[in-house]
Amino acid sequence: MAFGSSDGADPYLFTKIIATLPTARGSLVVADRQQKVVRVFGPAGAFTHVVGREGRGPGEFVRLYRIGVIGDTVWTSDVNLRRTTLFGLDSVVIKTLAWEPATGASGGGWNIVEGLFADGTAWGERDGHSIRMMRGGPELPKPILRLSRTGGTLDTIAIVPTSHTMFSVVNSPNTTFGDQVFPDGALVIGVPSLSRLYVVGRAAATSARAANISLVALRSTGDTLWQRDLRYSPRRLERTVADSVIRRLQRSGATADALRRLLFIPDFLPPVTSGFAADDGTLWLRREEGRATVEYWILTPDGKLTATLSVPQSLALTAARGAQVWGVENDADDVPVVVRFRIAR
Repeated sequence: MAFGSSDGADPYLFTKIIATLPTARGSLVVADRQQKVVRVFGPAGAFTHVVGREGRGPGEFVRLYRIGVIGDTVWTSDVNLRRTTLFGLDSVVIKTLAWEPATGASGGGWNIVEGLFADGTAWGERDGHSIRMMRGGPELPKPILRLSRTGGTLDTIAIVPTSHTMFSVVNSPNTTFGDQVFPDGALVIGVPSLSRLYVVGRAAATSARAANISLVALRSTGDTLWQRDLRYSPRRLERTVADSVIRRLQRSGATADALRRLLFIPDFLPPVTSGFAADDGTLWLRREEGRATVEYWILTPDGKLTATLSVPQSLALTAARGAQVWGVENDADDVPVVVRFRIAR
């Protein structure tokens, strides 16, 4: 089943989907950052209602940064208004949580709430980390913080490497910055329902020998549940692909030499490009890009590889619940479409 297209009614027209969230009731919550709207669709894909809207009042948001579902509660994180809002699935506002200034760090500032845990806490990071990298600062390891739901610092859950995450090129009077095209810094994937985080180490291999994807499962308190290494065979990054990336980024005004110095162009592709976790803790890892199809590795909640799935490269899987999987792909007019599949075992 698919819904959302360029010729559909407004509720079915998407621009920048940042989350598809299945609920226990069978509905699907879809968040569109560019349109600043959260829509709810029934089990058959029919639009039912909107949760929240653009604005600065209660139940509104200026920048829809993160969103999630815990039980029958939808939460949204807004970095511009520095607050988290809790909604019922019926769109009624339950509570507005204004973020408090960060404590325990020099220079003041704020924490950014990345997600909520079912145990009543949250996780996130300091707001200055990405800003420092955009200004050309060093890519230092990043603390993942255990927070109160109002953004107060409670503890540090983990410290993860962020190498090769962003780049910044000063080409006076302008500065070109953005995400690295081949990032291999650790992925942090939350499982709100289980109050758990997965840290996926995906450093690019330096030789053609078999290498490891490292996995760590952490409780919200920072305690380690398990650690595993998954063996894989590195895939070489073709030089023609790297050259095409540099040519594309030169449109910003940066020189090819400057881009080659500051872009991370590994000899071998990072083994994981993205991932998500289902409510039951099942972990889905999207492997290397660059071919007509891309493979997903599906891991059990205790980190064992249980299945692999190949999908068209144009399809990005985004959520799973039971035997159903949701994804996003673009239609013939380059408009995002939400697609639902049933897994046959």
